Order: sequence, then C-alpha cells, then structure tokens
Amino acid sequence: MLTAALSGAAMIVLTTYMAYGFRRASMPATLRGLAEGAELPKVFATLIGIALLMILTRFWTGLWSNLDGLEGFGALVRQPAFLAEVAVGLVLPFIILLNPATQRSMSWQLLSAVLVLAAMLINRYEFIIGGQLVPMFKGQWTNSLITYTPSATEWAMLMLGFGIALSGYALGERLFRLHAVPASAALEPQLEPRLAAE
Repeated sequence: MLTAALSGAAMIVLTTYMAYGFRRASMPATLRGLAEGAELPKVFATLIGIALLMILTRFWTGLWSNLDGLEGFGALVRQPAFLAEVAVGLVLPFIILLNPATQRSMSWQLLSAVLVLAAMLINRYEFIIGGQLVPMFKGQWTNSLITYTPSATEWAMLMLGFGIALSGYALGERLFRLHAVPASAALEPQLEPRLAAE
C-alpha cells in the first residue's frame, strides 16, 4: 500500500504537469500554488522516506532469515538495479524534495517523479521475480537460482500500461477538473469577514 501511494503521488506530479504542457502559467491559481509551495514536495518526500524504510527493512529481513526460499534476496541485492533503485530512485529524490533550493523547481519535481517511478518499477520487478528465482520442490538436482529475462512482448506490455496510465490521468485532469476547489471551500474566505463583522 505504501509503494502504491508513492507511485500514485509520483504519477500525479508527472501527469499534472503533462496536462498543462509543462507550464505552471497555464495552471489554475490553486494548483499553481500547490506546485510552487513547499507543502506538496514535503508530503512527497515523506512518502519516499516511509517507502524507503519499508523496502530496506524487507530486504534486511530477507537477508538475515534462514527460511527456505529467501536466498533470492541475496541475489537481488547484488544486482546493480537494486542499488539504482535505492540510491538514485529513492534517496536522491528524497534529498531533492527536502532541499529548499530545489524542492519548488518544476524541473526537480519532475525529475524526482520520474526517478521514483523508475524505482517503483524496479521494486515491482524484484517483488515478482524474487519469489520465482528459487525453484519449487528443489532437491539435489539443483543448488542454484533460476535465471529470468523479460521478453520483448512483456516490455511492450509495460510501455502500454504506462501510456494508458499517463493518458488516462491527463485526460481526467482536463475533463473532470481534478484541480478544482470545491464550492464550499472557495466560499470560506468570503464568508469569514462577514461572520467577523456580525
């Protein structure tokens, strides 16, 4: 659930900028205020930090457990993709979004969103493949892990999934005005002076 929330936050940042042609000037005032403020990057950074802690804890448990089948964690940790996921895909965006000099910049926010999405892609790959590296009912006939390489069709399906997700959210942002402030919230600032006067 945590990685799903983090992936959703990264996708929202990316598709919102896409929907407005990567120009903050085209955004409504309320949405532009969120994009230019410090609150949204801090929430994004908090989600990254929690997910990073969860991922490292899961691998720590897998590496130090002696249960049968958990030796797949050792193989995954030795792969460059795992180091890229943690260092480049999670730690770097975490630092970018907490740094006051970069957290409000559109370019850095977009870079952070793309890096987080790439890290979550690696994470899902590890989650699915890691459980299949160890052969079921293994015996004396094998003492090694199974190798697996995604086919061209599987990569094409992945790109299709990303395209549908990005296009769907960008279309929803345009058609359903997802950035709009509810009517009651928009009236509150106007009602406060009147209530104070009464």
